[in-house]
Amino acid sequence: MLTIAQAVLVVALAALGAFVQGATGLGYGLVVTPALVAALEPRQAIFAALGSAFVLNGLMLVGVGRPHVRRDGAVTVLAWALPGFVAGAAIIGSGDPYKLYGYEAMKLILDGLNAAGPSRPALLGYLRTGVQNRASVLGTYSLDANGDTTLRAYGLYGISGKALVFKGAITAA
Repeated sequence: MLTIAQAVLVVALAALGAFVQGATGLGYGLVVTPALVAALEPRQAIFAALGSAFVLNGLMLVGVGRPHVRRDGAVTVLAWALPGFVAGAAIIGSGDPYKLYGYEAMKLILDGLNAAGPSRPALLGYLRTGVQNRASVLGTYSLDANGDTTLRAYGLYGISGKALVFKGAITAA
């Protein structure tokens, strides 16, 4: 559940994205999605971006001042967007154990580029020395000089039929 501050942030970002899209004809997702992912939990951010984009496009479809928009074509595009929205929700809600690791790896790299700059040596220096007590979707962790994580809990998975099945957690010494 979103806090009031998070809800206000979502509305403000959506307004900014709508302004950009209204002025240029595109860009809502380019403005809103990265900002939401930085501000909210991944699941909240994706649902907020997809839901608000769908509402914005629906409003643009029925709104005035857009005589160049072919209503029948726009309705078709929005109708075809619904299965993608449902599929995305299913993927996000799935038990895929690796999606959060992928998210955190990308967020770590983006945060490192933001903190250290775009050069490879600067990013590697940041990863060797700048990652201390990092709060993440995986828990709080640091990276040592070798690049090893301080996280010690690992998922134990097995194969059942053709599916990967979570068996429990193990903790390394």
